[in-house]
Amino acid sequence: MAPNSFLRLAAGVETAPTPPLLVNDPRVNPPEYEGWNRAAAGMSADIGAFMLENVLYDGRGFPRDADGAALISAETTPRYWADALGSDSYETLLEGTREEVLDRPAIACITPGLRAYGHWLLEIVPRLWLARRVLGQAFAAHAVLVDEDAPDWAIAMMRHAVGLQDHQIVRYYRPSTLLRVKRLIIPGQLHGDFHFHPFARTFYDGLMDAKRTDLPTVFHIPRPGHSADPADANRRSCVNADALNAQMTARGIPPLAPEKLSWPDQIALFRNARLVVGEFGSALHNAIFASPAARVVSLGFLNDVQSKITAFRDQRIAYVAPNTERLEAGVRLQSYDPEALDLALDAALSS
Repeated sequence: MAPNSFLRLAAGVETAPTPPLLVNDPRVNPPEYEGWNRAAAGMSADIGAFMLENVLYDGRGFPRDADGAALISAETTPRYWADALGSDSYETLLEGTREEVLDRPAIACITPGLRAYGHWLLEIVPRLWLARRVLGQAFAAHAVLVDEDAPDWAIAMMRHAVGLQDHQIVRYYRPSTLLRVKRLIIPGQLHGDFHFHPFARTFYDGLMDAKRTDLPTVFHIPRPGHSADPADANRRSCVNADALNAQMTARGIPPLAPEKLSWPDQIALFRNARLVVGEFGSALHNAIFASPAARVVSLGFLNDVQSKITAFRDQRIAYVAPNTERLEAGVRLQSYDPEALDLALDAALSS
């Protein structure tokens, strides 16, 4: 996208170093985990929004140039989405899709990760909030382009974050959408490949929570099964989850399912959290609301996003590696050593 179409609110900065792991012990995790954790530091992207005129928007969530190529930038598109666009297996529009005109200004903040809460928490809703901040009172006059597969809980997040109104929502069918938009606002991320800019605190700290005082400060998050999507490369299941849940409950770390709470309740829960335990995934990403005093114990390590969150919030984390793993019907079946989990919990509770 053309640099002269970008309204910059803040320049990118070098992010804070990642604190060392709570446990760097081969009984808990292999030595490379500490190196992966340390490598999470880096540069954030510039903060701002692109303002494009007479542009095509496709159902995958990207604007297109005159030749039909997706327009991406470091400010708007994490590297893994950019890499996916170049993949032969990436979803394309249905043959015969025709261009339609949207005759009102619009905001494009959707990314392809519609089914996972973490993408809404870290990518989509913050982008919509940034558009709201850039546009001010003019925000209410803009349509917000939303894939029709967006779940109800995600729309509730958008309403809570920016006061989104029903009349602003323009739903579209991803496989056959090609819109000609006369004026399109494309807000950037509040990070660069999840290296969070200090500006992101304005969003995460500014969200209203439920002001509840009856929620636990120490808890573990049971993971409900695995993704039903066969295209999900990270489908996994913990085969000894029941035993681990009983082990943690016996230690005074009760189970809690954040997805059963409203989003304001979830924000309140994590803002007051002292210890959060769970399998690596979207639910743990809620630690982005927690204070530096919070401790996180993650069962498994899929990527460095959680480490980047701990760097942003100056938290400490322990990763527990699976002690067994096998692939069955496209699902990774994993188990975790109870003694390794106890070592991680001891470190978290005593730090």
